[in-house]
Amino acid sequence: MVGFQKGVFNNLVKISVEDFYGYVQIHKKGYTEDKSLLNTFEYSNDLEEYLLSNENVKDLHPRVETFSLSAFGEKTKGIPIMAVIPEQEFAKEGIKKRLIAGEFPTSESGGLVVT
Repeated sequence: MVGFQKGVFNNLVKISVEDFYGYVQIHKKGYTEDKSLLNTFEYSNDLEEYLLSNENVKDLHPRVETFSLSAFGEKTKGIPIMAVIPEQEFAKEGIKKRLIAGEFPTSESGGLVVT
């Protein structure tokens, strides 16, 4: 039973890491203590080139993440909001398999993905 649990857990981590968060996150100093959008940093081509010059970095996906409240009728729920570069995020096979209807947005079309 323990082997089964470890296998399931390892698979969940693998799916989450490969399809969503990645193995490393980079934050501005102080962000971990005060997770405010005011504590983000500007993403630039220079930063991208610097990060990709490390032989251990295979790919990167810049994002801005925050949370909000969503309400409908009597129900209120916390929801994540992510700003991404669609062509990078939606190129992942695991995410493509989960699309039920419609199309993923592009940088040109704009749009939302509701999960």
